[in-house]
Amino acid sequence: MNFFDYVNLMTEMNTPVAFIGLGLLALFLVIVIVNMLGGMRRGVWRQIVRTGMTLIAAIVSYIAAKVLSNSIIGSLDVTKIEGLVLQLDKYIPGASEKIMAALSSFDPTLIESIMVLPATIILVPIICTVIFLIINLILKIVRAIIIRIFGFKKAKKNPQRLGGALLAAVEGIIWVVMVTLPICGILSLADQAYGKAIKAADDETKTTLVETYDEYILPFTENPAITFIDSMGAKTMYNGIATIKIDKKKTNMREEILSMADVIIIEAPQLKGADFAALNDDQKGAVTSIVDALAGSPFMSNILVSVLHSLPDIYNSGLIPTDNLGGEYQAVIDSFMVFFATSDTDKLGADLNTIKSFYFGFCDSGIMAAIKSGEDIMQFITDDYKGDKHILTMINTLSGNPRTQAIVDGLYNLVLNVAFSGATEGGDAENVLDIDIVEVKNGLNNIVSVNKSDYETEDEYREVLSDTISTTINDTIGVELEEDVVDEISNYVDENFSEQLENLTDEEFNELIFEVIDIYQGFLNGEDVS
Repeated sequence: MNFFDYVNLMTEMNTPVAFIGLGLLALFLVIVIVNMLGGMRRGVWRQIVRTGMTLIAAIVSYIAAKVLSNSIIGSLDVTKIEGLVLQLDKYIPGASEKIMAALSSFDPTLIESIMVLPATIILVPIICTVIFLIINLILKIVRAIIIRIFGFKKAKKNPQRLGGALLAAVEGIIWVVMVTLPICGILSLADQAYGKAIKAADDETKTTLVETYDEYILPFTENPAITFIDSMGAKTMYNGIATIKIDKKKTNMREEILSMADVIIIEAPQLKGADFAALNDDQKGAVTSIVDALAGSPFMSNILVSVLHSLPDIYNSGLIPTDNLGGEYQAVIDSFMVFFATSDTDKLGADLNTIKSFYFGFCDSGIMAAIKSGEDIMQFITDDYKGDKHILTMINTLSGNPRTQAIVDGLYNLVLNVAFSGATEGGDAENVLDIDIVEVKNGLNNIVSVNKSDYETEDEYREVLSDTISTTINDTIGVELEEDVVDEISNYVDENFSEQLENLTDEEFNELIFEVIDIYQGFLNGEDVS
């Protein structure tokens, strides 16, 4: 966009951001013009020294920033962050204690990884600018010595004045580029991020994004001064400074941000105000996009793995509210903590998708809302099994990931306790049954291994089957079943597993154990199970 089109557009927009854009353009012109007037007075030779020294300062500061960036980022350890946190008490009494408790629960490398992003995008460019200013102060003395030694005089002829003005314009541009490097770098990143997001958005979202872009970002990204600064090598400097070594690999942090741009700008806002106990389809889509983007970004996946590794310590520290958790849920929680703590970047994609599908099932079944409100979840389990069977689907989903076996076992411990603990001594559901899910699985395998063809009569087969069922449930779960319940379970096994000789698959086991629960709960509720 040329100068006049830009000025006309900003005038028509008539917004505070538009006037800031016009102000930046005016400031750029003033700096260059004033510098040119000074160059006319100084002449070619004096201005060559000034411009040359300014260019040297820019090159040296860029190289120094590149060299120092890894050292600076490496120094952002937990100790220094804790020192800053302690200063918060001056402004917010008691704040540091809570934050320090949180920091102590995180892996120190996680804090460093998180700090890399703002450091490379904001801190290092600022350091580059500061180094440039310091070097210029030093070179100002060197410049004066050179001019005195060579006896360069101020301009007296027009050709010298014109040459001095042109060289001074170059000096002014270098100054503007170096001083505005941090802010222009952020604006450039915002421009690229919104451009990527707009391309990925649907028509309705695209309209909103374009409106936001035009109002708040376009006054800067289409600003002739900023576009000129970018064309003078600033874009190359942004990418150069943002490229650092992580685990001995060069990583461009700007590209890492851009890889997440459409998710951050389009998907994340859809979760604002969401009820995370009952997500709708759009919100599930947003979660899916975020999960895929996190797993697909090398930098973000490293951070996320570090977060997952820290979750057990965070949970044990009490930082996560767990008013409605613990007790009968403890085995499930513990198994999830182990699952998180053993994830890595290679497993992360599969792990996240497994947990995502499991979580969606929790939302769909209503159990998440029940846990959130502290309700008894048994009714949800029995009703769900008779209807949509969300819980069975959730467990089957977990069973598809070999790393979730402990979670599945913990869930079954919970489900079986909720289903059968009413039958413990005194009928108190708070009495926790000592259930070993491996023994339960072995017991059910014993049940289905009763082969009908091995017996001469139906009655003989059903007697052995019933005895096996009664003994197995009593030995593995600790519940003595009524005859009607045993008969109904026998009918189900006879119809579905009369030829079963091999071990149950995970899905077959899941189907059978839920059928046992359903029959038993029906008996407890006074239903005719025969």
